[in-house]
Amino acid sequence: MNTRDQLSDDDRRSIERLQYRYCDLVDRARVDELVDLFADDAEIDYGHGRSISGADSLATFFHDRFRAYSGTSHHLSNVMIDVDEDGAVNVQSSIYAWHQFHDGSQVEVWGRYLDVVVRCDDGWRFGTRAIRAAGWRGFTVPEGEQGPFQMIDREVVR
Repeated sequence: MNTRDQLSDDDRRSIERLQYRYCDLVDRARVDELVDLFADDAEIDYGHGRSISGADSLATFFHDRFRAYSGTSHHLSNVMIDVDEDGAVNVQSSIYAWHQFHDGSQVEVWGRYLDVVVRCDDGWRFGTRAIRAAGWRGFTVPEGEQGPFQMIDREVVR
């Protein structure tokens, strides 16, 4: 089925499973399997100009991150899958992530994953992932510096 058409139910289930599998593999610190969820030229964008591109860089990034934590728990919901007029498959999901460092301190983030997924020979993979926050707790941010995550664009209602 051409992605310009409606996605099949099987495609939608596979894309949702990709989202959930990411959270599971992060929480189990399975670097190699996690990197396999991404296209070879994939990019993760944390905002504020911070991004990681390519399989080798992603593997190094995940390995370093996982070494910092004694445990994590990622919870994903509100998965919305849309195909744009150019045929790109865009996925938005809500995330809550808890992280514990080896010293017992903890950090939390609430936000969204904004993904473009691509169909590869072996199934759906992340092409790009942007992480945007609604809020966080526990992160130390030096005065005058941007936070650990770029904030979600949001209209303010008064």
